[in-house]
Amino acid sequence: MVLAEVGAALPDAGVTIEDTMTVESGIENEPDLYTKAIDENLIKMRPMATPTEQISRAKSKATSVDSWIVKYYSVGTRAMVTSVTEAVNVATTGDRITLKIADPKLFAETDTFRFEGLTGYDEDGTTANTRPLVGYIHGKDGSGYPIVQLINYKAAGNPGIPLNTKLVRMGRAGAELDAQTGKFSNIPEPDTNYCQNFMMQVEESTFHKIHSKEVNWTFNDLEEDAIYEMKSGMEGSFLFGEKRKKKNLNGDTVYFTGGIYYMAGKDIEIGTYNATTQKTSISTEQFNNLCKQLFTGNNAGNKTKIGFAGSDALEALSNMTDASRKIIERDNVEKWNLKFKSFDSNFGEVLVMHHEFMDLNLKSDEIFIFDPAYLTKATFLSWGRTVIDFAKIGVRKSTGVVLQEASALYLRYPMAHARVSLKKTV
Repeated sequence: MVLAEVGAALPDAGVTIEDTMTVESGIENEPDLYTKAIDENLIKMRPMATPTEQISRAKSKATSVDSWIVKYYSVGTRAMVTSVTEAVNVATTGDRITLKIADPKLFAETDTFRFEGLTGYDEDGTTANTRPLVGYIHGKDGSGYPIVQLINYKAAGNPGIPLNTKLVRMGRAGAELDAQTGKFSNIPEPDTNYCQNFMMQVEESTFHKIHSKEVNWTFNDLEEDAIYEMKSGMEGSFLFGEKRKKKNLNGDTVYFTGGIYYMAGKDIEIGTYNATTQKTSISTEQFNNLCKQLFTGNNAGNKTKIGFAGSDALEALSNMTDASRKIIERDNVEKWNLKFKSFDSNFGEVLVMHHEFMDLNLKSDEIFIFDPAYLTKATFLSWGRTVIDFAKIGVRKSTGVVLQEASALYLRYPMAHARVSLKKTV
């Protein structure tokens, strides 16, 4: 066996080798060179039938991993709002109070916040104004609840802080000589998925190859059919697979990848159900409310999301009225060799397409909506093609090709993705 020539780096980019350019030398010097070419061919093969696999392959380079187990991290942002869990009579405690709140960890020393629904007073402490009452965190008591100084409080006869009053966090405020403030760190939360060893074998006997045929159905046709079949299987697993690790009959470990459908952090119901027609309709107001839930709040993600719709859900979307122009259904949008229908709102845009797998998995009344920016493909073994001459190894007179890829998909930031279902009750 002749080893591939390892190249020397060029000043600008690439390498040079003192030998004939071969596949082996290409792979030795740039392993992704041929993987990229394979990916470019795969994404052109019936893309509308397998959009999840298509987007994961086309949107960006896959993350290469060296294990069956993929570990990934998500980190969110601190919440902005909490509420009072025990009313306080400020009239008897002055401007310094200890607040019992639902989420004591939301605040740190020197944080400021405003009381939603409570108004403050001018500098004189007696003249009411319309601006919100503001608090300043001095520290925490022994139970971890914040010790608060009221900034624009009433000097005498303050009405107090009612139960369930909302507190909205604002910026920190330090004194002139302060060199430190309350400590704060976000620790990312880990999760895992398994790479699945996707495989497909196509085989043609020697006699089939040489036999006369009425149509020109060659091994290339057989292989293309097998590739599509394999991509379809991957699509189903990437969407609805169950993450497990099991032993097969030979005692070998088999890894099953988990589907991204189950990684979404929101379940949303939409529409008005008509018991007579047994159909659900969606108004523009309801769709606006859906977009509000999709695109607002902590970790809501980006302003463009992808929606894979079952046929019933897409029908309901398509029947929306647009008289008020609150929802604008745009022309087809083409992205990643896929065609979407754009539903645009003031909150964000949802690119929707019918996905046959939603129907096949008995989810025709659902839309799976995800943020493609947080979709990642992890590849343990890149898509490969191995040719086997079974006659040469004395098995049978045939030639076969084994197609193989070991990979997984995962979604970071669960609250950026949602499972949306049509309402089915009156």
